[in-house]
Amino acid sequence: MTIKPKSKDYFDYPTIQGVRDVSSDKYIVDPIKSSIGLPYIKILYASTGFGKNYASWMKVCPWWFKSGGGQLFIMVSPFLETLSKREIQDYIDESLTKEHIYARTYFNGDDYSLYDVQHDLSNGKNVIMTFTDSSLINKMKDKTFIEILTKYGKKSMTIRDEISYGMTSCQANTQNNTGWSYQFYKAAYFKNFVKLLEMGSEVFGLTATPTREQLEELKSKNADYRIINTMPSKAELVMNQKWWNSVTTTDYTPDDYSDINILKNEIKLGLDTLSVKERKLSNLFDECNYLDTNNKLTMMVSLQTAAGNKPKFTISRFEEMLRQFPSEFGDRYKGKTYIVTTSDIGWVEYDFYGNETGQGDKRGDAWLDVMNDSNSSVRLLIVLQKGQYGINIPSLSYGISFKDSNSKTKDTDDTVRTSSKQFIGRFIRTNLGQSEYDLFKKLSDDFGTERGREYLQLKNTFDFRAVDGPRNFWRDSLEEYKEYGNSWDDFVGYFYESK
Repeated sequence: MTIKPKSKDYFDYPTIQGVRDVSSDKYIVDPIKSSIGLPYIKILYASTGFGKNYASWMKVCPWWFKSGGGQLFIMVSPFLETLSKREIQDYIDESLTKEHIYARTYFNGDDYSLYDVQHDLSNGKNVIMTFTDSSLINKMKDKTFIEILTKYGKKSMTIRDEISYGMTSCQANTQNNTGWSYQFYKAAYFKNFVKLLEMGSEVFGLTATPTREQLEELKSKNADYRIINTMPSKAELVMNQKWWNSVTTTDYTPDDYSDINILKNEIKLGLDTLSVKERKLSNLFDECNYLDTNNKLTMMVSLQTAAGNKPKFTISRFEEMLRQFPSEFGDRYKGKTYIVTTSDIGWVEYDFYGNETGQGDKRGDAWLDVMNDSNSSVRLLIVLQKGQYGINIPSLSYGISFKDSNSKTKDTDDTVRTSSKQFIGRFIRTNLGQSEYDLFKKLSDDFGTERGREYLQLKNTFDFRAVDGPRNFWRDSLEEYKEYGNSWDDFVGYFYESK
């Protein structure tokens, strides 16, 4: 039996990108255009990796300025990592230039005067502004910013990335919406968007994990949420995703965490899996006069905080493990490094003996650039909370979560699985761009379909493991993920045919 792609067009990257563009128009751009004027916080719901942010910058922003009647475009995120100045500037340069549109951009963290923004708008110029939620809170206290919104609110569009994060409308809904009871929750982020809505801005939110308020299972306070699109089907997502090889729960539980060998064996399995895949990727090009200049693959591990008395797999336990087994880590993975990033310490890079390498600015999002640098030695990212949102690392090929959750709603006694869906969502961002599809075509043409197919499997698949507790938090999460997440076998059935 032989296999071949179902269509020769599948070798053509522009065709693949065209498939993605049709989907983004259908599920992101067109719903935005058709909902202008609706007095809600309007939600766009699609899987991680679908291209919600990409469509916002590449299609929605230029449309707003050219045809939508807009003059001010605002992008807000709870996380600095999703407001990469370099990435956004690249999007703007390409999308606005193509439409012969000029806009002055004021980036989050830039040193500028709001009088300059006011002056640009008064002279008829288009303006783009980016904010974290925290910086937007400060701006909303500024008289000049309020004057800008008062005058130009109806010509403004605001898009909030990761709209599920921190956007419960009131304290009374917190446990039923998030699974946790926050006694002093004040809905500060949410109130910003209520104010923007009241001042005439078209307010949209992007998410892969809408909350119960956003699904309208709970009544929100002061402003209504409305999901304005339908969720793309699993088949429509297949060319936008990285495909899973295996996603499983472990045969141990958090009650077994006193045994450090569990941590050791899991980390070794992940690192060894990466090493084997990287070596196989290199071997695919042994007979070629071309090569893949970026065969780096990475993994991400979610550890626990130190709170509580039960044995946990924390950062300090991880460091203890490295000291206890130097021959299995420091000696075995010599020349490779890992990064720890937390809200408290920022980020630090270590070798596998547990020694700091001297790299790391402690603050900011430069660690993302290091993870995505094909020439860096970093292969492992350790996170506590940061792994849930704001991470775009296409090379992620292996994941482990040692964190269970006891979150539950008060009214239904069900777990709230937003954090788990967001975490696994970090792994499904595609690792295939135009250069990878070009290599895939060359390998298939020069050495046959099987060689090309092996390249895709090594380059764009991942394995994931998670511990499960008595409430089946991860088991239920992974079952839900499989409803929209495509496996390698799903992709093969979509892309290839047998003869």
